[in-house]
Amino acid sequence: MNWRWLRWELPIFATLVLVGWIISAFVSDAGYVLVAFGRYSLETSIWTGMLLLMLGYLGTRLVFWVLPLLLRPRATWRDWAQTRAATNARSGTDAGLLALAHGDAARARKLLLANASRAPTPLLNFLGAARAAQQMGDGAGRDVDLALAAATAPEAAHAIALTRAQLLIEHGAWEDAHGQLRELQTHLPRNTLVLQLLGRTGVRLRDGESLLAAAPAMRKEKALPEDQIDALEQEAARWCFDDIAAAQDDPSPRWQALPKALQQRPRVIAAYARALGVAGRAVEAERLLRDALDRAWDTTLVRAYGEVAADPAFQLRTVERWLSKHADDAALLQTLGRIHARTGQWLAARSAFEASLRIEQDPAARQRTEQLRREVQAQLPASGLDHAQ
Repeated sequence: MNWRWLRWELPIFATLVLVGWIISAFVSDAGYVLVAFGRYSLETSIWTGMLLLMLGYLGTRLVFWVLPLLLRPRATWRDWAQTRAATNARSGTDAGLLALAHGDAARARKLLLANASRAPTPLLNFLGAARAAQQMGDGAGRDVDLALAAATAPEAAHAIALTRAQLLIEHGAWEDAHGQLRELQTHLPRNTLVLQLLGRTGVRLRDGESLLAAAPAMRKEKALPEDQIDALEQEAARWCFDDIAAAQDDPSPRWQALPKALQQRPRVIAAYARALGVAGRAVEAERLLRDALDRAWDTTLVRAYGEVAADPAFQLRTVERWLSKHADDAALLQTLGRIHARTGQWLAARSAFEASLRIEQDPAARQRTEQLRREVQAQLPASGLDHAQ
């Protein structure tokens, strides 16, 4: 037998019976209430007494609610008005943030700015308004909103500056964002987001110096995976040497300032060798590349060796020595062709390039070699017999 009905049905049934009995008792004999005070007395039915008691309670509550309003009308009104304004401001701010999330930037900025002065956190209003202005393409409005945010919360200056840098990146103002982030790094050297964004803008602008300066902090704070930081450092060093070569400056100080591990990277060595060649130090560049290749064979260094305009006879002997061990190396055959071309041995250069093309698999390398072969081919009709013959 299921007794679960007793949990609810039985108490309800008992309550109904009790209420019915009380009502029937009052109907048969309503009773009375007698209140006596001195010579005065009040006699009424129990129902009327209960009603008067309830009205007295409500009247007392009303008096205690109205009395403060009468005694302090201005303060009470001010508190009520402030509470209502704060509530409206929160509602307006929520509506503005929701409009921003839905992409209605114009309405979002209007609501956020209109409710900023009464909002509990006006900083969020101004930052949201700045982002809305950014979406509208209003750079001036964005900067005004960020200035208002800084004036509202001076203690959040770094957070506001970081927001500005992110908005500048979104707007494509890479140089301004990069400058903002470099300044921020001096104040927040361990901030992971600052380091990540600085890496992004530095790569975009090919600012090798700032990336090399930030790389140790990136590695310490694990702002990026280790392999990405290694690749970033190599690219940064290469850009530095490219800039030095473009300015025809001495690359040695920059090389000496590099970490020892970075000085062993083939791409960095090749970039330094090119900068040395531009600076008129081809002999030093040739020795640097030759020593590096004797230690460890690398295609990047092999191609860079062919670009160094050092003693061609010595370079030919060196390449021939290497060919005894790397006869099927397409990059080495391309280097051989370059040296032959530099000495005017056009037939030998063409032969070396064609041999390289038969071996080379990389499309980009094949394209470079084919271009060199065509340049050599163009020289053949005007050159007459090959000087090597």
